[in-house]
This record gives sequence, structure tokens and C-alpha cells, in this order.
Amino acid sequence: MFQHYKKNPNGTQTVLYVQTRDAIAGLTIAINDKPLTAEQHGEKVSGLQRFIDDPRSLKKNNGRKRKC
Repeated sequence: MFQHYKKNPNGTQTVLYVQTRDAIAGLTIAINDKPLTAEQHGEKVSGLQRFIDDPRSLKKNNGRKRKC
């Protein structure tokens, strides 16, 4: 597991990445140095839930970082 902080002209984004044997999945945890709202966090977690429900989709994205 590792955290990545990205700064660009539009602001900042902090993403928490988890690396497994098969792939890397990412979860945005902050935008412009502010934690996500409960609603934003729920949307991001829902994106990751599909990988939990269908591990083949995670393998299919292997080689690309998947950010939710």
C-alpha cells in the first residue's frame, strides 16, 4: 500500500494505492488537500467494490493503475 500526492494546475489529488499480486487499485482520499465528503467517498468506494465483486475485472486492468 502506498500514497501518491499529485499537484497540477487544477489543484491537488491524494490517492491511496493498494498493490496485490495481480494489479494495483487506487482510491482518491483527498482533493485540493481536503478530505472527500461522505458522499464523494461513497462514490469512490463503490467504484472499488466492483473489483471485489468481480476480481476478473481487476486482472483485466492489470498494467494500468485504476483510480476510483
